Amino acid sequence: MKNQVIFLMLILTFVSCKNESSQEPVEASTTNESEITATKEQFENEKMVLGKLSNQSFEQAILTSGMIDVPPHNKANISTFMGGYVVKTPLLVGDRV
Repeated sequence: MKNQVIFLMLILTFVSCKNESSQEPVEASTTNESEITATKEQFENEKMVLGKLSNQSFEQAILTSGMIDVPPHNKANISTFMGGYVVKTPLLVGDRV
């Protein structure tokens, strides 16, 4: 039984060691995931044109909700001399305290 296992392992080893490569070579991708590219055909179909840079103002506003978080070295603690709550402060985020 032991000889049969060794013989089977040798046969499997020789069969798996072929010089023929059935895999096709894969080209290295040089595209950047953060870039968007358009082909010449897409450019023409969408009637895109090249122009000079210009400042434009947008009338629409984007409303969001969330929480502003700053690094610990930029935080400031506000406290009162007597017990109470700070209801309003004239400071904005980024103001020097």
